[in-house]
Amino acid sequence: MSILAAPHAPVTRELHPLHARGLTVSDVVDLSPVMRRITFTLDEGDADVPAPAMAPADHIKLAFPDAAGELRAPRVEDDRPVRPAGEPPILRDYTVRAAAPGSVVIEFVLHEHGPAGRWARAARVGDRLASIGPRGSIHFPATYPRYVLGGDETALPAISRWLEELPDGAQAEVVLEVADASARQALPACDAAWVRWVYRSEQETLADAITETRLDADTFVFVAGEATQLKNLRRYLLRHVGLDRAQVDVDGYWKQGTANLDHHAPLDDDED
Repeated sequence: MSILAAPHAPVTRELHPLHARGLTVSDVVDLSPVMRRITFTLDEGDADVPAPAMAPADHIKLAFPDAAGELRAPRVEDDRPVRPAGEPPILRDYTVRAAAPGSVVIEFVLHEHGPAGRWARAARVGDRLASIGPRGSIHFPATYPRYVLGGDETALPAISRWLEELPDGAQAEVVLEVADASARQALPACDAAWVRWVYRSEQETLADAITETRLDADTFVFVAGEATQLKNLRRYLLRHVGLDRAQVDVDGYWKQGTANLDHHAPLDDDED
């Protein structure tokens, strides 16, 4: 039996027209030794990227150059993606950190494995990518007085948007898992948020830290990170704590040993 008692607005979904875009790097800023913020200018005539309020997990697919340096990207026909002939394009999902007319901001985890991480590490002003989406927005409820927000490096862009858009009068308890203290980065100022950093170098985990937060009927939980770790956390929140599914969003952004994880797939076997 769930503990959701007070009436709260549900999570809602909004569809957007599908657009393909050309992107040119216009600015590169390092947020930490492992995170890089890259601002892109959209090609002239391309549709602006939507970034509605309380939709901090919205993402676009970025297309990256292949080993030969060729950038192959889907196009859109009749509101559907059409992949180019030949080898499939290299596509990865990335959170929309911010968007403005004619530009979009994406934050990348820097690593040596995989085409996306390698591209981001070497990115310079003038470099090119392509994108498609977002296909839609997930609007999280703004009616809760309390939010528990958690994530690893891959979720830092979404958590940052949460902090910028926290509903008036609400408070947030934030748990962030990174490799060690050197990977910490400045977050948007939010007087209503309490932030705890946990370090893998000290055998601390995001999932364990979330279980130590206060969880009740007036708390909405958003956690994103490594799928295997979060599968067990989701079970704990629903089955042990008794939170209602409507107040829990736990998303596996990546999975150890899996390239280009489909994070739209259910995290757990019994997930709706």
